[in-house]
Amino acid sequence: QRGDCVSHVKQFWLLGSFSALTWSSALLFFYNPVNESFFIVYAFVTAGIACVAISSLAYVPKTYPIFITIILLPLSWFFYSKGGMENIFLGTTVMAFIGFGTALSHRLRANVTQSISLELTNFELAETLQKENAKAEELNVELVKEMEKHEETEQELKVALGEVEAASKAKSDFLAIVSREIRTSMNGILGMLDLVTDSELDKMQRDYLDTANRSAETLLRLLNYLLDFSKSN
Repeated sequence: QRGDCVSHVKQFWLLGSFSALTWSSALLFFYNPVNESFFIVYAFVTAGIACVAISSLAYVPKTYPIFITIILLPLSWFFYSKGGMENIFLGTTVMAFIGFGTALSHRLRANVTQSISLELTNFELAETLQKENAKAEELNVELVKEMEKHEETEQELKVALGEVEAASKAKSDFLAIVSREIRTSMNGILGMLDLVTDSELDKMQRDYLDTANRSAETLLRLLNYLLDFSKSN
C-alpha cells in the first residue's frame, strides 16, 4: 500500500507539471507581438489557473509550488525581457505571486494535515472509548453473575441455618423429654427404695437396699451431668 501511494503521488506530480508546462508553452508558441490582446488574455488565464489550482494541488507536498513556478515563470521572464520599469514591476509582481502562492499552499496543507490529524486522534479516542465501554460491560456482566452467585450462596446459607436451627430445636426437645422421663423414673426408683428402707428388714436386706440406693443416686447424678453437658453443646 505504501508503494502504491508513492507511485500515485509521482504520477500526480508528473501530470501537474505537464499541465503547467502546456499552459506556459502557449506564451512561446502563440504569442504575437502585433496582437497585445493575446498577452492580456494569457496573463488573466494563467493567473486564474494559478489561483484555482491551489485548492486541488496544495494537499500533495511540493506539487503546487512546482506547478505555479512552471506556469508563471515564463510570464515573469517575458516581462523582464521586454524591459522598462512597468514590465520589471509586473515581472517582480509575478515572482512575488509565486512566493505568495507557495506560502499559501503550505498554510492550506498544514491546516488540512492538522484537521486530518485531529480526526484520526478523535477516531482513535472513540475506538479506545468503545473498547473501554466493552470492557466495562463485560465487568458489569461478571459483577451481575457474582452477585447472583452471592445471592444463591446466601439463600443456601439461610436454608442451612434453618435446618441447623430446626435440628437444634429437635435436639433440645428430645433432651427435655429424655431428661424429664429419666429423672422421673429414677426419682420413682429412689422413692421406692427409701420406702422399702424404712420397712422392717434384716441386716443383709438393708445392705442390699443401701447398695441399690447408692447406685441409683450415682446413676442419677451421671445422667444429670450427661444431659446438662448435651444441652450446653
